[in-house]
Amino acid sequence: MMQKSDETIYNLKRDGNIHQLIWIIEKKQVPLQAFSKKAKMKNIYTLLLLIAFSANVSAQVQTAEASSADSLINVIAYFCKNDTMDFRVEELKQKIHGNDTTLNRYIREDFRLIVRDSTSNGYKLEYSSLGNREMEGDEIDFLNKTVLEKVAELSDKQHVIFTIDELGNLQHIENWRDIKKTMHEGIKILCDSLYANNPMLDSVMPRNRLEMSLNMQYSTEQSLWSAYEELQLLFAIHGNSFTIGRHETKDDSGYPSVTNTVVSYGSYDEEDEIEGDYYIAGKTTQTIPAEDVATLVTGQLSGLLSDEAVKKMKEANVASIVEDAQLTTLEAYFLFFNGWPCDMSKQTVVKMNGYEYITTKHIEWLSRRWQIADSNETEQGKVL
Repeated sequence: MMQKSDETIYNLKRDGNIHQLIWIIEKKQVPLQAFSKKAKMKNIYTLLLLIAFSANVSAQVQTAEASSADSLINVIAYFCKNDTMDFRVEELKQKIHGNDTTLNRYIREDFRLIVRDSTSNGYKLEYSSLGNREMEGDEIDFLNKTVLEKVAELSDKQHVIFTIDELGNLQHIENWRDIKKTMHEGIKILCDSLYANNPMLDSVMPRNRLEMSLNMQYSTEQSLWSAYEELQLLFAIHGNSFTIGRHETKDDSGYPSVTNTVVSYGSYDEEDEIEGDYYIAGKTTQTIPAEDVATLVTGQLSGLLSDEAVKKMKEANVASIVEDAQLTTLEAYFLFFNGWPCDMSKQTVVKMNGYEYITTKHIEWLSRRWQIADSNETEQGKVL
């Protein structure tokens, strides 16, 4: 088994610096070679969001129909039965106002993916939590860390059996009904604690409305994918083809946006690079008009708040309070030559009314054990 040393594992809470990242993205002109094997991990991570990401990179970059095969990178899952990878997922949610930064939420957890079998058109995988969990922040304190840990432990017992197609697109959750039951049990535990510790909350946000809304979010196989954002991020671009090089795309449909992308072979870590590794990164910027922001906010809250609270919200005329929202979406996908995810990141920055709301999701591989395709040999601790 190939395993990373602790000192090479990135820590989003410790090492992340959004202002430095934005400065690099906006001011620096870094060549493609910035992501070559000569770049060290610490430097790479301040650069990895460089041209970084779009809300939907695959929709913005040229596809195979427009390019020759030699200029394309095809994101395909070349997995084998019993392939095993361990990952660490981190989520960081911050609010910045002037010189003040508020940590709303930081969550870290390790998990494992195992290829259990092949199917007629893809693979069957198993997802399981490895624990090593850390959580802190204002939201965690409000919801009660002890209760959240109890809910997390309940979910840990429920492994996820899911399938992907031959390219790596997420397909089905085979045990979704069992997961739904577990999720609803966790929601009840959370609501029991939340309303017991905040007696006045029910008059503003009735428990039955909140609990019903949360249960509805996890009521079908398709909706349950939202409970496993890490799987959606790991397999976000599988099944797509990307043209090597730098690209700028403007989209005037919906909210006008500009997307800059970079696609190349290479790795984010010199010591672990394997021939054929590749990455796709991009950055999208767009503006959402104030009236649409107001509609979104009032629409989401109206189904949760009490009738009296909704009335007061409408009287406040939210549209007259909020400003246009500047949305920047950054993404960076580093993958191994065989389509296994290596290091995946997504960040959204919303600027509105003098505040910055920043949400970052980062997944990094910790260890791997791969079967070597078309060979009688199995990797046992050596790098392919």
